[in-house]
Amino acid sequence: MSVTGAGSMANQSSQSSRSARLVSVMSDEIRNRELTEAEMRAVREIAQRQATGVEEPRGTGDVPPLSDEQLAAMVRFRERG
Repeated sequence: MSVTGAGSMANQSSQSSRSARLVSVMSDEIRNRELTEAEMRAVREIAQRQATGVEEPRGTGDVPPLSDEQLAAMVRFRERG
């Protein structure tokens, strides 16, 4: 008989499968935290694309302009009835 480890999941404590707890943080802590190297690399790449004008706004290139009829029918969100 060979050991395949098939029953090892059932023997683990439920502690390892619990969801992570929510952590309360202040907005200043978020704003002032150090970025990871991967985050800094992503920020630099985005800044470079924006500076060269290569990047166009996401998802708007294939959206047709609104017709005059559609524009005339527009109302403010709060005025909807």
